[in-house]
Amino acid sequence: MRVLVTGGSGRLGSSTAAVLAARGHETVSVDSRPGPAAPGVQQRTADLLDAGARGDLFRRTAPE
Repeated sequence: MRVLVTGGSGRLGSSTAAVLAARGHETVSVDSRPGPAAPGVQQRTADLLDAGARGDLFRRTAPE
């Protein structure tokens, strides 16, 4: 399953993304500031309050 984790640079978001990736999910972490990503986690930087950036992110990642 392709999953998008918002707030992926925070403590809870990064932990969630790491577990999802370890369980075999295609995981994309998005946050307004870059941070370290766990193995198997793709990282994107975007401001989700910006409608254009949000739409582009969802089109490119196509989460399920």
